[in-house]
Amino acid sequence: VYMTLSSVSNGKFEKPGTIKREELPGRAKFRCDIGDVLVGTVRPNLQNNILITRHTWIPQLVISNGFCILRCNTSKILPRYLYAIISDKSSWPRGPGTMTCLTGSLRNF
Repeated sequence: VYMTLSSVSNGKFEKPGTIKREELPGRAKFRCDIGDVLVGTVRPNLQNNILITRHTWIPQLVISNGFCILRCNTSKILPRYLYAIISDKSSWPRGPGTMTCLTGSLRNF
């Protein structure tokens, strides 16, 4: 199963697509685990973010490189809390160079 940015809307995995391994696009780069927070890095104002839970995780799930995968150190922050912060639009940078700011903000998170 392949997850693209367009597969995620309002924190839900809406359009799962099954593709044979040899047919996966070059941007199908990552795997994720339960508890990961996926942040859409293309047009962040669209909020293509999702918390991977036991209900949304699928074995063999492959993630587009359009997502940044945030994996929590649960002794410091819980995945649900991180997802809530990421989903709050007021925490996102605005203006020119948003992608550069966003990448730096995520690294500092």
